[in-house]
Amino acid sequence: FPIAALQLCSVYYVGALAVHALIPHFARTITPVSKAEARRTHRAPADLRRQILRESFLSLGPIAVKAGVFCAVELIGTRGWGLLYDGPLLRAGASVPAKALAVAGTVLALDFLHDTWFYFTHLLMHKNRWLLANVHHLHHQSHVPTPFSGYSLHVVEAMIVFLDEILVCFLF
Repeated sequence: FPIAALQLCSVYYVGALAVHALIPHFARTITPVSKAEARRTHRAPADLRRQILRESFLSLGPIAVKAGVFCAVELIGTRGWGLLYDGPLLRAGASVPAKALAVAGTVLALDFLHDTWFYFTHLLMHKNRWLLANVHHLHHQSHVPTPFSGYSLHVVEAMIVFLDEILVCFLF
């Protein structure tokens, strides 16, 4: 768990910080924004800094949940409880295009499953009044999306959203 949490924190925070620093730099060089447009579309820097700090802090809980999910997936795999496969991608002698097609198909299937799961769980969060008021409301405190708002969720919402990663162990 500590190693998974450290890996997730490293990737999430370093990646978010890089995106936070680089995207605005490149966006300004590609499409200069007038001062009036900047005032209309952006919050005050102090407000945005507070939002980023809040989102960074709130992301710690979901990162811990995801680290727990990683540990659960590893346990499911090592105990042989699921359908996880860690052998060769294809039989020996399979062509490179066949291997690439198998990998692409798996990635597409997993992406479809994850996006579908996310869509319906997000819909559930909005349709269920209790979940919306007590769990999902944290997500909607981020009025201006930042790279740090991706995991700025309630831990219960993180458990619901990341559950698909455990279901994958029994489907693929």
